[in-house]
Parts: sequence; C-alpha cells; structure tokens
Amino acid sequence: SPDTSSSPSLSPLPSEHPARPDPNQQFRKGKYVSPVWKPHEMLWLARAWRIQYQGGDGSGSGHEAGIGIGSGRGKTRAEKDREVAEYLNKHGVNRDAKTAGTKWDNMLGEFRK
Repeated sequence: SPDTSSSPSLSPLPSEHPARPDPNQQFRKGKYVSPVWKPHEMLWLARAWRIQYQGGDGSGSGHEAGIGIGSGRGKTRAEKDREVAEYLNKHGVNRDAKTAGTKWDNMLGEFRK
C-alpha cells in the first residue's frame, strides 16, 4: 500500500521509508526526529559552546560581539542553549535550542568515554 505512515510498524529498520517528501522532516516510531548533524554543523556547535564556556570567538580577538551577556557565569542552561542556537542560526545551522543542547550533551558523553 502506498501509505504506511498511519499504521505502526514493528520493523526496527529505518529504511522502511525509502522516499521522504521533505528530507528535513524525519519520523521514527511515529515521532519527529531532527535531521542527522553534519560534521560542519557539529563544529559550529562546538565553537558556540566554547564561547559560552570561555568567551571569545575562536579567532584570537577574545570577544564575540554576537553572543551573550558576558561571561558564562550567571546564565542558566536554558539561556546558554538559546544563545548557542542563535549563534548556530547566524552561521547557517538551522537548529533550535533544545536540539542543540541535546546534541551537545551527547557529544560530551562520547568525548568523555
């Protein structure tokens, strides 16, 4: 049948949906999942978090005018996530604060293994 999206599938294989009309809309087990992060997007994410942790823009100037209230101290995690998402959007990476924060947590977990 051409439309299998309405019936739940027991197959764990992601290849069950070979043609997706919108490559940015992905569903797994009926729930929306964000697109896979590309390597350059992860680099922008790391740069954004470096600014949150240390200040500076990575170019040696010591300050990124586009981000923040100053140092990373005193901001909540939600504020940091939001600023990181704004930085990513400015640099062509279209991710929201929740997605970027989750990815950062997962990247740190992989790095610390």
